[in-house]
Amino acid sequence: RVTGPRYLSILVDALVDAGLEVVLLPGVSSTSDFYYAAMRYPEYGGVLVGASHNPDGDTGQKLLGPGVRPLARGIGPFGGLDEIQRLYVGGVRAERRRRGRTVSCDLLDDFVNRGLPPMFENCEATHNGFQRLEDHGS
Repeated sequence: RVTGPRYLSILVDALVDAGLEVVLLPGVSSTSDFYYAAMRYPEYGGVLVGASHNPDGDTGQKLLGPGVRPLARGIGPFGGLDEIQRLYVGGVRAERRRRGRTVSCDLLDDFVNRGLPPMFENCEATHNGFQRLEDHGS
């Protein structure tokens, strides 16, 4: 979505200000890229800023806790988003730590090499030459 890059920038700034290390997948990433990265590094949580299943003009997020555990209303560690909302509304703030940092982690080649070959096991085609489609749509 058009709003995605701006929302991502706001999110990254807030997480870095909170003292967290933010690992960014470069460019526009698919949901598959996001879950692949989460499975490769299950010790981290993850946020995908995207538009999956949202009406035009809306930007949403997919949230994962460590261990590739989904976070939603009533789902996830300690109650998921309900607990996060309770802490926020209650004014609970984490102890201020030093500023975090942002690092880039490009897993696209690894994702393609590990994820696509099973699709081609019973045919002559290969994944060589596949290109990533980035849809910046509405």
